[in-house]
Amino acid sequence: MYSMRFSDCWTSATTSLTQQSNVNRESTTRRPTQYSYGGNVYPVGHMSRRKVNQDRQTVPRVPPAIALARTVNAEHVQTARSNMPLEADIANLADVFKLLGEPSRVRILIALLNGPMCVRDLAAAIDLSESAASHALRLLRAHRVVEVHRSGRVAHYELADSHVRVLLELGLEHVDHTIMLHAAPPTAPSGTFSGQTLC
Repeated sequence: MYSMRFSDCWTSATTSLTQQSNVNRESTTRRPTQYSYGGNVYPVGHMSRRKVNQDRQTVPRVPPAIALARTVNAEHVQTARSNMPLEADIANLADVFKLLGEPSRVRILIALLNGPMCVRDLAAAIDLSESAASHALRLLRAHRVVEVHRSGRVAHYELADSHVRVLLELGLEHVDHTIMLHAAPPTAPSGTFSGQTLC
């Protein structure tokens, strides 16, 4: 009789544990059927990945050519392309603007607005060494921005043509009417240069 009671107890205990395990498993694996957001109740599957993909497929896609035609003015594009210079001219113009990207060269060109000058005078006018001034003038001459005229052993440099003068004058005028990106340095006291000016 004792063995029968122990067997009955063991069977009852294992059955209870199995049922409890099944209940826990169902509670952990069962997915909620709805959720609340913003005061509203939504079914769980209303924004499933499959439904989102189906919605994306139903939206008509505009071909790239049609979308481009809607945003581009063909007349403006054709006018700009027809007035575009040759690639070689654009490259040469870009080289000129690269030369003007160095302040020492710009100071040399501005000094030459007053007339021809020799290397020594230019170096003294812009507080630059003669070797640095000669190197800058060599680059400017290679790109036909300045010209050199020799009188014996003395070489005088001047602006190549009126186009360079106009470019500099328009650039200075543009700077005067725009907001400066660089803070202006304090102005040096005015005075006369007392050094030798003979080249």
